[in-house]
Amino acid sequence: MGEIARIAKEVPTSPGERVVGLEHLESGVLTVRKWAGADLGHTFTRRFDAGHVLFGRRRAYQRKAARAEFAGVCSGDILVLEALPGVDPLFLPLVMQSAGLIEHAVTRSAGSLSPRTNWRALAEYQLSLPDLEEQERIARLVWAAETVTVRTEHAAAAAWDVEKRVLEDAYNDPSWPMVRTDEAGEAQLGRMQHPKYQTGQHLKPYLRVANVGDDQLVLDDVLHMDFDQEHFRKYSLKSGDILLNEGQSTELVGRCTMYQGEIEGCCYQKSLLRFRVSEGVEPEFAYGWFRRAFYRGDFARNSTKTTSLANLTAVRFKKMPFPLPPLEVQRKIVERVAEAREVRRRLEEHAANSRRLVHALIDRILGEDDPPDELR
Repeated sequence: MGEIARIAKEVPTSPGERVVGLEHLESGVLTVRKWAGADLGHTFTRRFDAGHVLFGRRRAYQRKAARAEFAGVCSGDILVLEALPGVDPLFLPLVMQSAGLIEHAVTRSAGSLSPRTNWRALAEYQLSLPDLEEQERIARLVWAAETVTVRTEHAAAAAWDVEKRVLEDAYNDPSWPMVRTDEAGEAQLGRMQHPKYQTGQHLKPYLRVANVGDDQLVLDDVLHMDFDQEHFRKYSLKSGDILLNEGQSTELVGRCTMYQGEIEGCCYQKSLLRFRVSEGVEPEFAYGWFRRAFYRGDFARNSTKTTSLANLTAVRFKKMPFPLPPLEVQRKIVERVAEAREVRRRLEEHAANSRRLVHALIDRILGEDDPPDELR
């Protein structure tokens, strides 16, 4: 690796330059698409130029390596690399994203809580380097797939915007009667976490803030806690229950998803609010209303705030307004929102598959001495 790339030379300062932190590098994405403005204030001193490759040296398994198309400054947790003569600059980011190099970086990282690698370790990585013509051919192939992927991701993002507009419009009927949220269903906080509940004879899976995404239930890190029969009855989840983040950052408080029986015998923790509809209320109708409230910032405005955390207390949540049109109207709203949601989800799935294809191309081509015939 040390024979095809080097740490980039110092780049001159330019006014109004962009600032890139590790949080701006996206996992598996080949270009830098996010940054902060220099006017926000920063302490970064490492500079980069257009064409340089930025490699996140902390938690290398996150596969954060991207080509910059502008000049700026970046975090010290980012290595700034440039291709040496005889190496196509568009080929270098592919090497930095390859599974072989990432595995090498991970195994040579130091630190338990936040492992970091360095250039000296990366420079020892060995790979078979194609000639320049072959590098250019491989780069054209992968970057063409990347272009298609980015366009699909943009389409999925646009579908999100459309869905939010549909939610805003669908629930915007001033003729509907309004009630308090606790008149439309039961709102209850989950069980408080305590060390004594970490073991016991009645361990059950439970959901917490980390499991509740935006219209998404994240199930790759589900913990367990002891729930006896009485507490299980109180805190168990049923299909159609809506879960909202009770304690979060201001911009994320009230983020919600719907539980649909994904995990049998599942409960929830006190960092979440559970809303279970009453008779006369469609669960999906309530869910759409809460999503709209989240996007509008209604939950953030009704939360209590500390320096770093906002809390949507059960007391405040229960007092918030809730629309209650006839059931047939609710069902029409649900159908309208579901159509936009389905389009967005299909585009998201397509974008995710396309992103996986880019990774597979890189790993398949750079993981062998000779590219496979089907990719020639």
